[in-house]
Amino acid sequence: MAANESNTTLKEKNKTNIDPVRPVANFPPPIWDDRLLSLTVDYLELEAYAKAFDEPKEELRRLIINVNMDSNAKLCLINSVYRLGLRYMFREEIECQLDKLFKELNMEDYDQADLYTISTNFQVFRQHGYKLSCDVFNKFKDHSSGEFKEYITADVRGMLSFYESTQLRIRGESILDEAFVFTEAQLVDVVDTLEGNLARQVRHALRSPFHRATTQGRTVHFHKVS
Repeated sequence: MAANESNTTLKEKNKTNIDPVRPVANFPPPIWDDRLLSLTVDYLELEAYAKAFDEPKEELRRLIINVNMDSNAKLCLINSVYRLGLRYMFREEIECQLDKLFKELNMEDYDQADLYTISTNFQVFRQHGYKLSCDVFNKFKDHSSGEFKEYITADVRGMLSFYESTQLRIRGESILDEAFVFTEAQLVDVVDTLEGNLARQVRHALRSPFHRATTQGRTVHFHKVS
């Protein structure tokens, strides 16, 4: 009886030691054949492209550090550089300019500025770690009714920039929480009436806001500017 049990145990152990039979993968041949294996690189041509890029690169660098450029125009330029993914080329120049502009910032300068300008400034400073106060948007709110002023809904470009700004809000900024709901609803209402590049920008922003991808999953640390 004991021998039978021992034989049964050995059989079970042997079964567990047998490698499982795996199906043979029958992958189709690659669509590229061997073309990429014989790829040749013309380094002289690549060097020529690099040299051709040097001039516009230096021209853009000069614009970024231009002391005579209007601050709003410079912030728009920096915003474009950032969105094009070229910030790494001018990191030092951009940080130097933003540090200077933020130190010289006067909140009263925004009294006459439009929604697009204020929203763009807000985005540039926030995305680079400068905590521009959300109070800059107070002028667009009717505090007697608690609603945003009706006239800004006609400025679709400004509303789009305002919507993007709300993606950079931090906890406790109720005006931006309200602005997110407001601008999103307004843009959804008008998107089908728009044409051209503006229509494409609004649709893309509603589907995937630019700043949601850049801030999601990380903690934002703000500069302390004396």
